Order: sequence, then structure tokens, then C-alpha cells
Amino acid sequence: MKKSSLLFFALLFLSVTTSFGQLNEKKNQFYLEIGGQSIVYSFNYERQLTKSKTLYFRAGFGVIPLVAFEAPIGFDFLIKTHNKNNYIDLGLTSNFFINSNTDNFNQYNLIPSIGFRRIIQNSAILRLGIAGISTTSSGFIPLVGISIGKLF
Repeated sequence: MKKSSLLFFALLFLSVTTSFGQLNEKKNQFYLEIGGQSIVYSFNYERQLTKSKTLYFRAGFGVIPLVAFEAPIGFDFLIKTHNKNNYIDLGLTSNFFINSNTDNFNQYNLIPSIGFRRIIQNSAILRLGIAGISTTSSGFIPLVGISIGKLF
């Protein structure tokens, strides 16, 4: 009787702690990106799409002062490193631009990126990356970026 009671309480404890662990898993991120895929700066929301924390969807809003508004929309693919909080971040973002002088939709660009992402104490993120944009007038322009944000 004691063994079965002990087994019952152990299983109950494990199921409760597992449930709470799943409730605490944070799948959303909000961050400020300076440079990089956002070109100047943008505010972004990102959502984890897979249980394995490898695929994320992002959408944001940014400004290129006196020139345009931008809407970055894209995907990031994360590859774990030897440290469980560090990732290699491969991204592909499409930026849609609206000229701030005419309110016309002007263009969009596909911007690939590679970078580093660190999750800090399961509550904050730090991203460092290199991206590139190809234009008809200026050719290839490398972009360096940094992002800081919050998991929720």
C-alpha cells in the first residue's frame, strides 16, 4: 500500500511540474533591431513555429528617417550550438517600403542574414548579425545589426 501511494504521489508531482514547465515556455519575442535586416531600425514581433525552437516567423515596423516606412516580414532558422542558450541564426526577410513623401508602395527587397542569438535567463534575447541587400543603383550593401528584446 505504501509503495503504491508513494508511486501515485510521485507521478502526480511529475505531471504537475511538467504541466507548469510547459506553461512557462515562452514562444513570443518582441525586440528592437538596429541595422541589419531592418536597414535603420525596426520594432519586431517574432513567434516560434516549431516545438524544437528552430523556426520563427517575424513581422515588424520600421522607419528610414525622411525616406520611407518599412515592414520587415520573414523567417529565422536557428541552429543550436554547444551552449543551450546560444544559436546560429539564419534568416530571410522581405522588407516592404512605403515612400514617406508620397505614401506609395515603392519596392521590396529580400534580405538574407546570418548571425548569433543568445537567450538570457529565458527572458531576454540578444541578436548580432550580418545581412546584405542588393540594389540596382548601389549594388550589394552589407548591413550589420544588433537586436535586444524580451521573451514572453
